[in-house]
Amino acid sequence: MDKDSDILAALGLLRRSLAAGRLGHAYLVDGPARGAGGRLAERAVALLYCTGPEPRPCGSCRNCRRVALRSHPDVFWIEPQKKSRGILMEQVDAAQDHLALSAMEGGWKVVVFLDSDRFNVYAANHFLKLLEEPPPRCLLLLVTERPSALPPTIVSRCQRIVLPGGADAEHPGLRDPVTAAMAGEGLG
Repeated sequence: MDKDSDILAALGLLRRSLAAGRLGHAYLVDGPARGAGGRLAERAVALLYCTGPEPRPCGSCRNCRRVALRSHPDVFWIEPQKKSRGILMEQVDAAQDHLALSAMEGGWKVVVFLDSDRFNVYAANHFLKLLEEPPPRCLLLLVTERPSALPPTIVSRCQRIVLPGGADAEHPGLRDPVTAAMAGEGLG
């Protein structure tokens, strides 16, 4: 399978979960933020807001374009700060503030953490509270090539999607039902 088909397989699983009303509130995407992991995150977010034809996301409707441009009002993107090269507590506070507001479109609120392995200790502990008590209809996406750099308490509260080439792709013991379903192993 090439990387695009792997992204499509993961997206298909998320699409089915959304249709069944069983989309999780937090996913850890094991893949590069500037590669397959980032593309999957963008498409997963677009899936929530797409108004185009099936199969969704269409990639061309107004909402899909706004997600791609990172200008959708219900989606908040967080990357490590340039000077510190880390995700800071102030950014987690901003994410919580974003999630506390009512959704403007589509009913969902989303926060995407790119290079999420770069939470500083304080931010990670602060973020853990959000993971433990998420608001309704919110989606938290953590994208990283180094999931082992995240605190185990964060990893354990997320459903994992391991894309080929991700750090844990070669360790089947680290798979969860999401990854297993992508690999054709079913959802137990």
